Amino acid sequence: MVKAKLGHTVHMDIQKFKDESEDYVAHMWRRVALSSREPLEQMSSYQLAIEALNSPSNEWQKVEYLLEFGQWLYVNDFPLQDAIDQIEWAADILLNMTSQNSQTTIAPAEGKAKGSSMFLDGKKVPAKAAATKVAKGRRTPPKKGGSLKESKESLAASHSRKSVSIGDKLTDVKSTSSESENEINPADYIPIAKEADIGVLPVDTSLTVTSVVDARQLDMLVRVHVVLAQVVGSASQCYRDICLTAYGYLMQLWKVCLSTSGPVLKELATNQPDSLPSGKKSTQPKSKNTKEPAKDKAKRKGALDTMPVTTEDWAHYDAPDELLEAFKQEAMKKTGINSETIEKPMLSLHTLNTLMTMLSGVGYTHLMLPILAFQDVLSRSLLKSNALHVLTHIRAIEVCQQLDLKSGCNYHEKLIGGQMQISEDERAMSREEIAILKEKKVQVTREEMRLKESLARLAEQTSEKDQRKLRTRPTDGDKKEDVMESHLGKVLGAVTFRDVWTDTAEVLIRLGFYQNARDLLAEANIAAQEFDDKPLQGRILYLLAKLSFEEAQFIQAVNLCKAAQEMFEGDEMYWFDTTKLMIDATLEDYENRYSSRLSDAQKKRFFTARTIVVHALNEFLSVHELRPNRLSITGYILGILEGKLASIQATVLMKKNINAPQIMKGVLSACERFENATDRLIKLGYKREAVPFMKEYAGILRYLARNSIENEIKHTYYLQSLLVLREGLSLAEEVFQDVQTLCSLSNNRNMSFPTQREFADILIETGDLLLEILQLHDKERRMKQFADQRKGSIVKMVEDFICQTPVYTHMEKEWVEIAHTCGEEALSKLLTAHSLAGNIQRLKARALCSMGWCFKLLSLQKGPDAPPHWLVHEMEMLKTNFEAESVEADETDEKSEPPDKEEKAFRKYSPLIKQMKDMHQDSKYYLIQATECLVQCLSLSLYHKFTDLAGRVSLELVDCFGQFDPATASSFLALHQSCETSRHLEKILHTSQPDPTTSKLAALLRQRYNLQLHDISTNLSNSPLMASIQAALQADWQCWKRLEVMPNHIDLLREFPPNFNFVILQHSPDKNFLYGSLLDKPRPGGDKMGEKRSQKQASTVPSRARVFGMETSARLLNELVSKFQQHKQSVQQLLLKQEYQRTQAALRQKMLQNLDDNMKQQEAKLFLEEEDRDEENRLQEEFRELVAAMELYLKPIMEPIEAALSSNPPVTVKDPPPSQECVILLADPDLMQMPLEALECLSAELIAAFSRDFSLQLFYHRYHVDQPVEDPAGEKKKKPKGGDQLVTSRIPGAREAKQKQAKIIPLDRPLKPGQISMNTMNVKYILDTNLDCAETEENKPIEQFQKVLDEYEQQFTPRWLGISGEDHTPSVGEWEVYMIESSGFIFYGMEHLLSYIPPSKISALNIPDCTMLYLLDLAQTSKSFLGQSKIDVLKSHSDLALEKPLETAMLTSLTGVKCIMMNQWYCTLAENKDRLHLTMKDLLEKGKMTGETVRLLCSPQRRKAEEEASIAAEEEASQNKASVDSDSRKGDRRRGGSPESPRSPRKDPGGKKDQGGKKGRSQGSGSSRVSSRASSRSGHKEGVQHDEEGDVDPDKDQEEPKEEERMFIQRSWFNMVCYGLPSIVFTH
Repeated sequence: MVKAKLGHTVHMDIQKFKDESEDYVAHMWRRVALSSREPLEQMSSYQLAIEALNSPSNEWQKVEYLLEFGQWLYVNDFPLQDAIDQIEWAADILLNMTSQNSQTTIAPAEGKAKGSSMFLDGKKVPAKAAATKVAKGRRTPPKKGGSLKESKESLAASHSRKSVSIGDKLTDVKSTSSESENEINPADYIPIAKEADIGVLPVDTSLTVTSVVDARQLDMLVRVHVVLAQVVGSASQCYRDICLTAYGYLMQLWKVCLSTSGPVLKELATNQPDSLPSGKKSTQPKSKNTKEPAKDKAKRKGALDTMPVTTEDWAHYDAPDELLEAFKQEAMKKTGINSETIEKPMLSLHTLNTLMTMLSGVGYTHLMLPILAFQDVLSRSLLKSNALHVLTHIRAIEVCQQLDLKSGCNYHEKLIGGQMQISEDERAMSREEIAILKEKKVQVTREEMRLKESLARLAEQTSEKDQRKLRTRPTDGDKKEDVMESHLGKVLGAVTFRDVWTDTAEVLIRLGFYQNARDLLAEANIAAQEFDDKPLQGRILYLLAKLSFEEAQFIQAVNLCKAAQEMFEGDEMYWFDTTKLMIDATLEDYENRYSSRLSDAQKKRFFTARTIVVHALNEFLSVHELRPNRLSITGYILGILEGKLASIQATVLMKKNINAPQIMKGVLSACERFENATDRLIKLGYKREAVPFMKEYAGILRYLARNSIENEIKHTYYLQSLLVLREGLSLAEEVFQDVQTLCSLSNNRNMSFPTQREFADILIETGDLLLEILQLHDKERRMKQFADQRKGSIVKMVEDFICQTPVYTHMEKEWVEIAHTCGEEALSKLLTAHSLAGNIQRLKARALCSMGWCFKLLSLQKGPDAPPHWLVHEMEMLKTNFEAESVEADETDEKSEPPDKEEKAFRKYSPLIKQMKDMHQDSKYYLIQATECLVQCLSLSLYHKFTDLAGRVSLELVDCFGQFDPATASSFLALHQSCETSRHLEKILHTSQPDPTTSKLAALLRQRYNLQLHDISTNLSNSPLMASIQAALQADWQCWKRLEVMPNHIDLLREFPPNFNFVILQHSPDKNFLYGSLLDKPRPGGDKMGEKRSQKQASTVPSRARVFGMETSARLLNELVSKFQQHKQSVQQLLLKQEYQRTQAALRQKMLQNLDDNMKQQEAKLFLEEEDRDEENRLQEEFRELVAAMELYLKPIMEPIEAALSSNPPVTVKDPPPSQECVILLADPDLMQMPLEALECLSAELIAAFSRDFSLQLFYHRYHVDQPVEDPAGEKKKKPKGGDQLVTSRIPGAREAKQKQAKIIPLDRPLKPGQISMNTMNVKYILDTNLDCAETEENKPIEQFQKVLDEYEQQFTPRWLGISGEDHTPSVGEWEVYMIESSGFIFYGMEHLLSYIPPSKISALNIPDCTMLYLLDLAQTSKSFLGQSKIDVLKSHSDLALEKPLETAMLTSLTGVKCIMMNQWYCTLAENKDRLHLTMKDLLEKGKMTGETVRLLCSPQRRKAEEEASIAAEEEASQNKASVDSDSRKGDRRRGGSPESPRSPRKDPGGKKDQGGKKGRSQGSGSSRVSSRASSRSGHKEGVQHDEEGDVDPDKDQEEPKEEERMFIQRSWFNMVCYGLPSIVFTH
């Protein structure tokens, strides 16, 4: 061995063993091969070891050496065919073996051996398939040694010359040595060269799989074919056949074992008392999990030796303990699974794992179940490892989940008893092994110390040469171990817990059990570090990185991948996995993606990911050239990385202007990369991996087509996209048919293959693309039809005469051909996808949705004219005029035209009329089919909570009904808006919870997202884990409940009061169409008699529902929204500038106290009036222009809605409806950014209150939660009087506040129908937390709020509790406590709410008992702006986006709040002060509703009119009362105060009036001037009031300027809005 390591020849030394047996000589030659360093020496040693084995008794050893030699040739990049020849030789030897059990005949009973060829029905694979269908490898000479090429060529040439007769011994024939043509003399390396004969011919040419009956032989054949498949690679045509052959041998092994176990089982049953105790003793140390399956096995149907037939049977199969006991008997020594037949169980286990990986890669997932059952037998019988037993069943759960076998998943979960974590026994055993290892290390160190001491004593007596020899001996052993490990790879020995735990963790990560996987990896990492297992440590680090990626810890994932690459230099796939994970983590890193500057972050993020991909491509290209035998693996890696690079490049460029030349050039280069990547993967046989890239490539082409300007370019991109999808469809169909034909149809009936779902998915994608082409073609045809209809008859005649026969280009011709047949082709593909969907409800719903869309487009295509769905209302308006004109025309025609002319016209146009009627009938038929499919899809989507599909389907139904059925169309439009809002809110919720390590809600959301990400291949969305996640979210979090869209959404209107008027404004998803609707008036329900009465009245009372639609453009909408955003930013800058100037002016006045007053006034005027008045006027004018632009944009929709609002149909019910009409605006997020309350239609006199909300479903959640909680809440309110709830309150001062009951004036405020009460005694507040006001500020929030508390203390505010900045700055926990333990929460401060409490905290709150949230924020000061800007620099872009007013309203709505009153843009502290006093007066003192309060804020003239009317009423009442008192008490009074009594109350209202007038003047000068349009809204009533005001007010000269001031609306009127319920009233 020493000579071999030194590179010297060892032939003379081997001659010393000539008298030894040939197996010993072969063993020595193998030791020489393992010890040698040069490839030439290793190859010659392997050849001599194989040639030394000639006797039949050493055939098993020869097979082992041939397999090892073949793998050595493959790894060292020798010609691939030479490696294949060695492995085939081993297969030939195995097939020609004659064992003792070869003559035994197996006669299985009927039904027992039917499963032997069950999975080979579609493909009968012969036993010699691997030897006859092997691809020719590339014959590239190695770098070292020219004689290697000649020797290997001689090996290949002699393979065809060998002929062995039946019964002859397998002997090698010597031949003369061949001369070398190269410079290196082979005699230097191989002294005696022989022409080796490789392989043997089969003894029996009719040999089949069923002919082999020896268990050991079958196990080796499985191993040989797995190695052969690895060597051949997936690019070979026979790769799948070899895998199926290996699987066939395994099934034959099952058949042999089960068929021969019958007599043994009967004998064991008769001798049960004698045989079972020994078996029980062997199985006693097992864990408790082995006892639970025994109960299930007692219920097993059929005999114990029955072999499962179908895949579903294999999913429920678990080898009984009696069968395992039978395998140990002497009778099954050759045919059972025992130590005699499976000599290397760990190697067999590794081989079966490799086989499962191969089968899963080609789509044969259902073939893995018998393999897993065999592994389970090995783990229980030979290896006796409970951890391995659990791992096998967890893998079976994953396979059953992929096949949608839910019963199989439940069966395996019961077998392991939910034991997916480390048991305490295994943990203790692992720690014991570590302790023993540490003791051994201590002993070794002691021996080393003792040896060093002895060496030191011997150093004086020995020479330096002897010392050198002593010192080099241990290092040689170390080098020997290193050489052997690097040469042979990982040595498989006994089962180690750390390896099994790592494998289990990998499977659990794929299944979504992250915490269990983390525990397993932590324990495995401890053991790997103690045992210094570098490969395992690298793998553990990679799995930890993958786990971090799944938990959204992207930076940690990148760092762990780098640590894994530094820890262990693995193979190509190891480096590819870690590199790909680094790329994905870099792309998903939200800190880089959403930094303070989004554009810079995008460039940095994508540049970093692109740099990693490009570097990896260059490295793997060099590896690809150096390792020709690994072309299939390195080619796969290059294809995936090139596709990833194309995806990154396209993603960056598509966010820019796609029509720019440079951007288009970059996108087209990305498309070329996609083509190269898919071509490479398809050539290498990775068809399933190529399909996702082809789908992404087709999606990019569709995006280019949609954004193209010219029609020809659109057609070109659409056709290219269709071509790519068709190619991907053919690949998916080929893979699916290959999988489908392996089994019978009856076997596949209850399963859903991953390839089946992938095929159905791409079928739906192709169908959608074809329908998009059909829609574009029909649109172009309609435009051409409209143009022709506008032409006169003479123009048509001239064009017909002039026009020439069109000459189409190739692309145009292809477009026309596809456009004519795309409808039928899409329908056929969608029908196929629907049939393939099976039990996968989402695929079925997608297919139904696309089918409904297809039928709708065919209906439009078959129709004679354009669809009049959105012209019915206009047609009805013109109907009366048309009838009058038709009557006059008939009279004139009767006088002028003869009847013959009418008859001729009728004959002329009758064929055309008949044709149009037929077309209309066909269109109607297709429309009926479309409605049926869409309704089925809608019910399926709502039941299974597919919100995205439900939103899409409901919008299609809106287009189907249109204005023909406005009630139904408006209901579906409300459903579409609810679905879109739910999706938008869910997206915001995910954005607000980015880190799963911070809260349970974030962890559940991330886990749910991961399970849905690869649902097509994994089917994890239908797993029990997904159901448990959904149940946890639904039970514990209000935010998730608010996202629900109920199946009975159409009937939600019945739950609301009759005075609620819902107005819907919703854009289409592409923003090119605007829908508007007025929902039908809610009709109150009652008992059964009331329901019957309402059904009868439904036919008599007309529906008020209206629906309208108009075409618009996304560009126009985006421009309008951006103008409003720019205006808000300008207002913010101006107000901040004014506040700074006011502060500086006050400071100067304070500094110049000794100067006279004239200079102070001049300084104030300089800063407050002269510089900013022009800018303020300009912004006010800009606001009015924006409001006018908004009115113009919404005018076609809002005008008919305004008319419908003004016409109230009579409601014939006994209970009269409330007199106060409430309007609820349900608008999409784009329109919500505008001041919709400024619309003219909302200024009608009959509208008493209005609010806004995001959808009808969210409004229902706000309203419905309060109804059942009213009574229990009332009881709870009574309970705290006894002191039950005060003990648990976490708010300081709650007990003392409760004791103020004696001083409170009781409030008797009865609720009207539809109103909801809010307890004023449980209001909490937080004021100016950071004291950001200047010292000279007059309108400090704390002082103003204290005035409110003092003013209403006796009746409303005695128990209000809160925190102000003067006390301390509240923590996040205090914010949460005060919001949770309140019925109403008030925040009065400078910055926005979410600058004080993070979005992640506010979205996780559960506060359904909080009725109202009142926010007086967005009043920046210079101090608050400076402090907030320092904090915002450190925040991500996503957090800053969530802090906007609209997103704040969305997040707080998710917490369960019923009503939110808040500002839309920035304002001054004076404006917030005025709003505070006005709203508190309306809500507390006057008892108005929340929506009514906001209505008065938006209409100051209405408030003034109400105040004047109330003053007049009070004066009149006081005068009447005074006159009555004076008449009754005229003779009894001694003082002359009777005339003053009516005057005293007259002065008070007069004073109030003067105050109101002062307020009105101040608002008019600053921000409260009324427009002439607003004055005209009030109608004649307001004019009468003006006349009355002239009579009441003696000073008529002051009314003149007020009329001039009412020419303009003000921005501050519409700042505060109300989200949610408009009918909340403050009560006790």
